[in-house]
Amino acid sequence: MDTPPDTEHEKVGACWECGYSLRGLPTPRCPECGRPFNPADPLTMNMGVHVSPLAQWFMRPPGWPIHLLTAAAVIMSLWACVAPTRPNAFVDHLTRMYAFSSMPFGYSSVWDDLPWRTMFSVSNPLERFCIAGSLWLLIAAIWIVRRTARGITVKRLSQQRAATFAYWRRWLITPVIFGATIVICRTSLPTYAGFWCSRGKFNQAVLDAKSSGGWLPPRRLGFFDPYPAAGKSPQILSRDGETLVAVEYRAYFIYRDSGQPDPSWKPTTFKRLSSNWFWVTSGSQ
Repeated sequence: MDTPPDTEHEKVGACWECGYSLRGLPTPRCPECGRPFNPADPLTMNMGVHVSPLAQWFMRPPGWPIHLLTAAAVIMSLWACVAPTRPNAFVDHLTRMYAFSSMPFGYSSVWDDLPWRTMFSVSNPLERFCIAGSLWLLIAAIWIVRRTARGITVKRLSQQRAATFAYWRRWLITPVIFGATIVICRTSLPTYAGFWCSRGKFNQAVLDAKSSGGWLPPRRLGFFDPYPAAGKSPQILSRDGETLVAVEYRAYFIYRDSGQPDPSWKPTTFKRLSSNWFWVTSGSQ
């Protein structure tokens, strides 16, 4: 009499993390998400338990919505750093906001001085910094909640701890981009990139200033917003072979007809951007 085949060891189910079928795999590890399993232990696999769409969503790594938010945060962060600012300007801005936020609401004059009404616009670097910071906080909150919910969901379904490194590449995308953005924003690269992308506008401003009597009121120049604000003083001033473009407090782009720095710049710092353009900052900055 023939003996029926032993099918116990053929009972291979699906991955608890992603639902991928584990039958016929050469190694005991899910090729989709990387979760390990034991073919001899049914508890390490989903042997037919129904997983709701919501639970499946909780177990998946972050998708395109958080990637879009991350892209927006990166763009706003780099744009905030396009205009040269004094060291620690953004940190001082946050400190000032925190100090005043803890004061009684009766100090109306103090609250009126804060940029609350314009904090979520893009009219100056500090406001762009506030938007970028808010986006990064939102992204961090979503990332942490999703990561926590994933672990809880896997634990409830399988009675096992979620695999730490499941989908690890996709989970690391956001932290890696955040770290790279911080590193880039702490350099001068955004300012250099902003200037070169806006160079045509700067060259035109020099021609306009020379042909209009030596100065121009504040105007937008590519990635750079008008400064000083409200037209209190000329943003672009041309005289004696030199055209100064104010782009931030104590920071200027200067066009020299001779292509040589002015000896009077010695108390300041300057960086050559091209044959005629220089980036000049105040020595007290």
